[in-house]
Amino acid sequence: MFKYSHVLKGLLFVVVAVFLFVSVTLVRNPHIAVAMSEGFPAATWPSKGAFADVGKVANAKKIKSHKTATATKQLEQLFKNSEGTSLLVVRNGAVELELLGEGFGESTKYNSYSLVKSLVGVLVFKAVAEKKIQSLDVQLGTIFVEFEKSQLGTITLRSLLNMTSKIQFETVGSKAMSVREPKDLQESFANPFGPMVELHFRGLREVLQHLVVAKNLDVKFNYQNINTALLAMVVEKVYRQPINKVLEEKIWNPAGAGIARWRKYGASRRVTAYCCLYATTRDWARVAMFLMNNGSKEKPFLPSGLWDEFFGKTIKDERVLSGAYANHTRYDILNRKGQKLQGRFIYFMGHNGQVVYLMPEKNLIIVRFGGKPQLLHSTLYEAWNSITAK
Repeated sequence: MFKYSHVLKGLLFVVVAVFLFVSVTLVRNPHIAVAMSEGFPAATWPSKGAFADVGKVANAKKIKSHKTATATKQLEQLFKNSEGTSLLVVRNGAVELELLGEGFGESTKYNSYSLVKSLVGVLVFKAVAEKKIQSLDVQLGTIFVEFEKSQLGTITLRSLLNMTSKIQFETVGSKAMSVREPKDLQESFANPFGPMVELHFRGLREVLQHLVVAKNLDVKFNYQNINTALLAMVVEKVYRQPINKVLEEKIWNPAGAGIARWRKYGASRRVTAYCCLYATTRDWARVAMFLMNNGSKEKPFLPSGLWDEFFGKTIKDERVLSGAYANHTRYDILNRKGQKLQGRFIYFMGHNGQVVYLMPEKNLIIVRFGGKPQLLHSTLYEAWNSITAK
């Protein structure tokens, strides 16, 4: 009887200790409970969490549809092997080819993941074009008085755009360029006590005090979601409104895109600028066409110099040959012998190879969503072969 009572007391002690540990942990890290409830962002809509609307057009601008092309066997295989859910090929403003996974359709809203970073980047260019910001080389300290005397204040917008800011925030994943997002989002979420989870569920303002800028460190490229969050804060500051409203006003509505949903840090907070804009493939195509055409002749989105810079015209060929990252966007080139499609392209990319390709010289746009990354160059080659086959 004594031994039985002793065991019960021991178990009770363990239970109380665990309860106290969990309670203290949740008090100190209240975002963990929210993270456990919401989980990793879903790949398609609907998804758990709080969201803001982007766009007011219930019936989006129609995209002409020819759909006369048949996918090559190679393209179909690429799509299947990568668990593709949607692939849309638009040339000269018209849909020429569409592939859909089982259970997915035109109205499916897909999670952008990091695709949306490129839109945040181009909104910074828009702010420069509209004289809201003096230049891309402005330091954060000139925009935010509270950063004036800190290392954070010395960081330029250009370094944030190019992922060379020297901010040490996330430490997961490779710093090298690759088709896969350098810092995999799921890896970042694996540690509930990590900085990315805290940012995602508490918001930028809660982690600002923890940001460290490395001194005397040669940083060529270090992919950090915090860079995008800071750029969004800049855009919100100079336009005096949430970035989802800026996106809606400057790009989404003018492009004729439909209603999208953008994840927020919380019901009364701002959107997570680096991730999680849910929209259809056609809406991404509309936005891509708007940017590729630089708005319209009557109302250009950017002055020609800034448009050239965002579309990589100022980046040298040798840098593009190995894949370049700048302006929150990626730049590459097609030069495989024997292929009909040749030349430069730019692309927006998100977790698991969600990609929007833009090739202005060919008036070509491809939007692709799926469960795994799909071969980057081969997708373009085979899409082009599909729509140009006689």
